Amino acid sequence: MSRQTEAYQGAPGRAPSSDRLDAGLLMRRGGNGFQCAGCGEWNETVVDESAGRRQSYVEDCQVCCKPNLLTVVRERAGGEYAIAAELES
Repeated sequence: MSRQTEAYQGAPGRAPSSDRLDAGLLMRRGGNGFQCAGCGEWNETVVDESAGRRQSYVEDCQVCCKPNLLTVVRERAGGEYAIAAELES
């Protein structure tokens, strides 16, 4: 069973203040990051804009080193990203 977390705006420990998208993703307004699906810690990341509007790749947590499968979707309006993380199986 995988645990999925959602990207959100603001510092870790603060409540999300973003708009919901399809599939449980949250709109990220500002820098890019994700909450580790393993330990829950916030991780900053860089989205490669040249890789397309929909991306999926694995990035290790900067705290616990568990591999997170990131799903990144860029919204057409505004160019903002939604990032969802789940533990890689």
